[in-house]
Amino acid sequence: MHSNLSYCIKEINKSEFKGFDIYKCDNPKFLYENLNNEIKIYDHLETEVKFFDFFGKIFFKVEKENISLEKYNLKRINNELTSQDNEYHCFYISENTLTNGEISILLRGSTTLDINKKNSYENPDIKVVFSERAFLFINKFDKSQEDKFENILTLYLLSHAYNLYSEKTMNEIILFHKKNNVKDMLKKRKEVYSFNLSCYFSNPVKYNRHQLHNLWTYLYQLNFVNVNHQEIKSQMEDLINLVAIDRKEFEQKELEDQKRISEERYREEKKYRDERREDEEKKYRDEKTKKQNYRDKLEKQYWEEKKYREDIRAQEESRYREEKKYREDRKEQEERRLREEKNKKESYKEEEERRYREEEHLRELENKQFNKKAEKLTKITIVIAVFSLFSLIGAYKDFKDLGWNKYVVKKYKEFEKIDKMKYLENIFADVSKKIKEL
Repeated sequence: MHSNLSYCIKEINKSEFKGFDIYKCDNPKFLYENLNNEIKIYDHLETEVKFFDFFGKIFFKVEKENISLEKYNLKRINNELTSQDNEYHCFYISENTLTNGEISILLRGSTTLDINKKNSYENPDIKVVFSERAFLFINKFDKSQEDKFENILTLYLLSHAYNLYSEKTMNEIILFHKKNNVKDMLKKRKEVYSFNLSCYFSNPVKYNRHQLHNLWTYLYQLNFVNVNHQEIKSQMEDLINLVAIDRKEFEQKELEDQKRISEERYREEKKYRDERREDEEKKYRDEKTKKQNYRDKLEKQYWEEKKYREDIRAQEESRYREEKKYREDRKEQEERRLREEKNKKESYKEEEERRYREEEHLRELENKQFNKKAEKLTKITIVIAVFSLFSLIGAYKDFKDLGWNKYVVKKYKEFEKIDKMKYLENIFADVSKKIKEL
């Protein structure tokens, strides 16, 4: 089945990938490896939309649709497809029936496109015609050659990616220069050099892919890829010169700033040193005054302590003398007391001896008197005993003569007749008289 396809190409931002359910396709195999690694192609799962990511900076969205190629419809197709300035278009045609005039109308909207060897490539299998914002691919075989078309589409987008990268880079360089951001300018210069080394090739197609290799030369010249690249290289040289000038001015300004900063730092350090020295001197004076005050205080304390010790020593000596005098007085008193006690003891002893002698003498006298009295009492006792004996003898005779009963009655009657007390008094008077006589 023959089909005619139209591809609408839009440059987009990376954020526009969001919201699409996409998966990564295999990269084309005809580009050099370093460049090939910097190109990523994604397919949308639900529609026939592809996304191209070049260098992580340039992004394209490619939408595909079927078209009809009636002659009266060619200009309308061109008007509809080329109405937006930021869009590119390409066509896959399966019918090899279009004339150069019809191709011009489809690509440019008029017959003014001069189709020649400079903007067209023709082989037995394909014919490719390029214009300012579109290209046309005619399949001369009966079988589909969409894979070959998509390879050419990739090259077509790569040429525009090179130019857009150069344009964006130049704009960034100008912006950095306006902001006088030397650091970012140097960073951008390094990035451009790295990009030129790994991604930019005058012909990025492997030499063994002849047809694509030749087709790249058309794109390289028609899209002024080399001119734009040389422009960015020229800008980079100007950037280097500007950076050198800016760096020289910057270094000069930096030297002046450093000199000014050094002078300010020197003045600040001098001021700081002066203040520090004044502080140190003040601190030294304060320390000296403090030490002097401390020494005066210690000296005053020393003399006060010395006076205190002398006073204490004087008090102790006075107390010692008083205690010594007190001890001597106590000793004298004790000695006097001992002497007095000794004298008193001696006097007491003498008095005791005298009293003892007197008592001995009294005892001797008493003994003598006692002996005399005892002798007298003995005599009296003997007299009483004799008298009693005589009485007993007389009583015995009466008892013997009268009998017991009569004798008792006789003595009782006699005893009743006499006054008992008087009787006793008489007896004692007689006895006392006899004792006195003795």
